[in-house]
Amino acid sequence: MIQIEINGIKGIVLKGDSVIEASKKLNIPIPRFCYHNKLSISANCRMCLVEIEKMPKLVPACATFVVDGMKIWTRSPKAISAQKAVLEFLLINHPLDCPVCDQGGECELQDLTISYGCDRSRFIENKRVLIDNNIGNLINTDMTRCILCSRCVRFGEEIAGVVDLGIVGRGTLSRVTTFVEKIMNSELSGNIIDICPVGALTSKLFLYKARAWELRQFSTISLHDCIGSNLYGHSKDGFLMRIVPRENCDINDVWISDRDRFSYEAIYSEDRLIVPIIKKDNIWHEISLYDSLLFLVEKFKKIISLNGVNDIGILASPNSTLEEFYLLQKICRLLGINNIDHRLFENDFTKQNDFPLFSSTNTKIKDIEDSDCIFFLGSYINKEQPIVCLNINKAINNNCAKIFSIGTFNNYPFKCDFFNIVKNDNYIFDLFGIIKALENKKIVFPSSIINFIGKDYNFDYNNSFFIDDLINSKKGVFILGLSIFCSFDLSKILFLVNILCNVINFKFILMTYGSNSCGGWISGFVPHRLPFGNPAIQNGFSIFDMFSNNVKNYLLFGIEPSLDIYNGNLFINIFEKADYVAAMTVFKCKDLLSISDLLIPICSSYESSGTFINVFGNFQSFESVAKPYKGVFPGWKVLAKLGNLFGISSCDNYISSLDILNEFKSIKKNDSISENFNIVVSNWKFDNFNNFSKVNKNNDVNFIPLLYNSDYIVRRAKSLYDVSDFIK
Repeated sequence: MIQIEINGIKGIVLKGDSVIEASKKLNIPIPRFCYHNKLSISANCRMCLVEIEKMPKLVPACATFVVDGMKIWTRSPKAISAQKAVLEFLLINHPLDCPVCDQGGECELQDLTISYGCDRSRFIENKRVLIDNNIGNLINTDMTRCILCSRCVRFGEEIAGVVDLGIVGRGTLSRVTTFVEKIMNSELSGNIIDICPVGALTSKLFLYKARAWELRQFSTISLHDCIGSNLYGHSKDGFLMRIVPRENCDINDVWISDRDRFSYEAIYSEDRLIVPIIKKDNIWHEISLYDSLLFLVEKFKKIISLNGVNDIGILASPNSTLEEFYLLQKICRLLGINNIDHRLFENDFTKQNDFPLFSSTNTKIKDIEDSDCIFFLGSYINKEQPIVCLNINKAINNNCAKIFSIGTFNNYPFKCDFFNIVKNDNYIFDLFGIIKALENKKIVFPSSIINFIGKDYNFDYNNSFFIDDLINSKKGVFILGLSIFCSFDLSKILFLVNILCNVINFKFILMTYGSNSCGGWISGFVPHRLPFGNPAIQNGFSIFDMFSNNVKNYLLFGIEPSLDIYNGNLFINIFEKADYVAAMTVFKCKDLLSISDLLIPICSSYESSGTFINVFGNFQSFESVAKPYKGVFPGWKVLAKLGNLFGISSCDNYISSLDILNEFKSIKKNDSISENFNIVVSNWKFDNFNNFSKVNKNNDVNFIPLLYNSDYIVRRAKSLYDVSDFIK
């Protein structure tokens, strides 16, 4: 720590801080354009010039670092004169079209121009006019407004890991452009809208929709991945107008994916279900919400009385909120229904009793950027979890991290030091190969595993040069992707990875499917557990057991079967043969119209409040951003009314989603909920796995996650659909 003085104000700052960082800590503003605290220093705009004692010239505050006893003046006559001059030069070629510019009200150039009070220009020459770049259907360009701060260029190179934008030309001919006319090849491209200090880069979806001062801001959470990116939703008159990042240094920093930013338009899709409909004689008829719920109650009571509770199955989307999961399982348990599941993309339930409280991880997202070795197993990380790629790029840039991958995906936005196509259509063999190669390097594994591998398997593992990197790594991490999550041998793979990580001191992350799969586990929306991992009095059927045991009646919550269930087309046939199918859904899709007998509308996550639990164990509550359609209610409200009609009196007590969350928390004696539940499965015994020698031919190791088809919101976002063919 050192002491400095800025404008006569003394303060203590960190040694190594830049002047602009130190001034921020002392609440002293310094004008800037090119500087951004998440990007490298370029010092090319010169707007942040300040005067420092004993220095003959003004210096840029962003590129000058403090020393003990330094005296700085940001508002001296000399500094102000220089800042005004820089601003005047920037305005020479600027179109000064604030009344029609979509950045108005949020423009840093506009703010500083007003602050310095210059109302006219001394220059009479013609202004330059630049041709706008076409970089896709998401980002609008007006390059005449560009002030060449280079933030967008640095973001692509340093954060996104793509070199799509650059500065070409000299002098007044300098411009930011794509070197080859094409769309930006990044799942994070929309972030250049936020960091642009002027109106050169704006959102096409938000263009001319509203002014910044007309918007109301609400906190929300990403629906589209297991990371739980923090977002702000901006609405006008109850209509959702845009999504922007909400800073959270522990999760998404200040960035969000294009999937989060642009998918909101889907909630106003023509597919929205805004009134309950019931099928009679293969013709859909509108009914009231009360009548639809009453009909469902009477139907289920009749089924239970005739066939018993085991003839009913309840399936919920892993994107459901914690409150919806908890309330739905509560209603089911009180009715005696234990056939409940949210694990729609899982195929291996053999060791479900040995799973932890929920499928969290033994690390945090910030640990990824501190890693020196990252090993992907069946992960197409930039398509599955784009935000995680930011941390991987940091690890590469800061720690020269080694990147290894086993799987079928190698089109990463970063250099992969080793890539191996999965052998024998099963990841288990590759894990055996790694363990065997490590054992040959004198790394000690349990003898039962080595003997088992050596007895039955012979590996030709010539590409094992990365083994030394695994051994020498100080902070390594395994990242298991959706191919692993969907594997028919998930339990075995997790067991082997756990053994491997314990031996070489690695951490690992299982990237689950959906935004709230962890919430489904801890809420008790699984057939064998109650909330907080308590064992169920009587186990029900998992999703596949429901089908194999000929369950004939279903309630689907937030599911579009062909896309939200693994091998969904197969299950469409099962649902079509069912006696009765009801669905609570945001959209009326072709699948549901074909298989269902009753459709009940519910709100999207943008129109409701609730809680998600990300894969790192963080409980994150969010509020409603948009006004729901008339007569459409949040899922928890519909479920509360359903419980009331079933005669569950406690369902009358819920005024808000917070009431349900508080009831859920009260189940645990200790109200404090741990933020880090570990997936370590050390209690699993190798002797339990007797079928390693049999390769499951049903493994779909080639499962490719569809970035813009991951949930009911994204798959209806027209703008994302238009660019999806280009983002490969």
